[in-house]
Amino acid sequence: TTVQYIWYGKGCEDIEREFADKAAQFLNDNKKVIKIEEEKEPEEFWKALGGKGEYQNSPELQAEVREARLFHCSNASGRFEMEEIHHFDQDDLLMDDVYLLDVYSCVMVWVGP
Repeated sequence: TTVQYIWYGKGCEDIEREFADKAAQFLNDNKKVIKIEEEKEPEEFWKALGGKGEYQNSPELQAEVREARLFHCSNASGRFEMEEIHHFDQDDLLMDDVYLLDVYSCVMVWVGP
């Protein structure tokens, strides 16, 4: 019997579980589906992967998901200022401006051409 595993990491959000379940349904070809929680993996799971090894499981990956923050950066007034843009989308990124996007795990800078 061929088996299909769905593995849920400790930091997994409900929406990620739903997506994994839907992807498994789409990919399933009459396989037995086994859902596994991180740290409750049976030996057969690790054997199918070639053995248990190190993998990324830092506490940061398990942290509460936070909304990204976008800041518009400007020195038009003669001094450097940052203003937070709330409820932003891609259309807020003007080509000739500088923005800072804080996603908590890293900070990205947008510099228009």
